[in-house]
Amino acid sequence: FTWSVGNQTQKSLAGVLCTLLHQILSQFIDIYTVMLGGHRTAFESKREHSDWSLNELEALFLAAVKSSTRPICAFIDGLDGIDQSDPAEVTKLMNWLLQTAQLQKTKICASSRPESIFLNRLHKFRHLRVQDLTEKDIQTHGMFLWVHLVIGHIRTDAEYYSSWTSLIQRVDELPSSPSSLYEMVWGHRNGNSSINRAETAYYLNALLIDGRDNLLQVMLECNVDMQQKIL
Repeated sequence: FTWSVGNQTQKSLAGVLCTLLHQILSQFIDIYTVMLGGHRTAFESKREHSDWSLNELEALFLAAVKSSTRPICAFIDGLDGIDQSDPAEVTKLMNWLLQTAQLQKTKICASSRPESIFLNRLHKFRHLRVQDLTEKDIQTHGMFLWVHLVIGHIRTDAEYYSSWTSLIQRVDELPSSPSSLYEMVWGHRNGNSSINRAETAYYLNALLIDGRDNLLQVMLECNVDMQQKIL
């Protein structure tokens, strides 16, 4: 997989090739033996993954695939994690994918967010959208945000309820929608405090009226005590 917040290797085609080569050569000793015999000088001159150029890695991957006596299927997750600040990096990844897809005995299953570059270049291949497969699950179990919040409550309550039956009863009492769950959390933490309600309403109205998206800025402008503490 590629990782957009990782280091340069983790979001580059070179990193993808290093990973695939390591997995192939580690699992299939016959491919490793053939590769070592034909590329011994190259192997012996390398000490770090960064010692390999992209051209060398592409050639090595191609040689590994052609040396295999068995089919190879590679799963690559998060194509959109590639370094998109460098358009050339994205182009290199797409070109390599399309070329590899033409190789015999080789299949690639790749995933990505539906960004234009990937839709335009890969639309002719068979594909599926995960949301089409999980739609019923989402409808059945509710919004993921609600699930996340409720699970947090269950984990906390599990420490206080001595039996499975009482814990189930507690779960049944939890609100069935995000808005009602927020109301419950608010009431639990703030009670009927008119001060908290008024201050929160002030912040939310300021956000709505001004169209801002920076809550901290609004809080700094509205709260004198916070201004004094920070500034």
